[in-house]
Amino acid sequence: MTATGMVDKISDALATIGGAVSGIKLSSDPPPANPQSANLPLLYVLSGPAAHDDAEQLVEVTRTFRVQVAILPTGLGDPNMREKTCRPLLDAVTEKYRSYYNLASVPFVERIRLVRDSGIVVLPEYGYKYIGFELQIEVTYFATRSFASGE
Repeated sequence: MTATGMVDKISDALATIGGAVSGIKLSSDPPPANPQSANLPLLYVLSGPAAHDDAEQLVEVTRTFRVQVAILPTGLGDPNMREKTCRPLLDAVTEKYRSYYNLASVPFVERIRLVRDSGIVVLPEYGYKYIGFELQIEVTYFATRSFASGE
């Protein structure tokens, strides 16, 4: 399987897991081009940086995926509304991902680890239109090392 195909499978699995949380209205991988407020709370997955540890035949990859949950339009985000609306989903989505050690539906994944959350913030994606949070999840997986002709 290509590295791109691996990232797609992992992103899809992360979106499926997060989308199963009660209160998430729409879960999308890849993120929608133009999200609508009617679909909030919206969970989507962004591919982040990766570390690559080469071995002779395999490459161990640890990639950080950014799972974002857009909950409120920025204009409705006074501090009281923001905290009362976002906190329960922050806790529920965090707990959901924390309950996974690996992605059973993705056989090449070694492990996942919830690294951090952003707290409740204005999300930069989509022009700072939404308030929500971001979880950073490290996924360690193995890819077959490919070689250029003659190597």
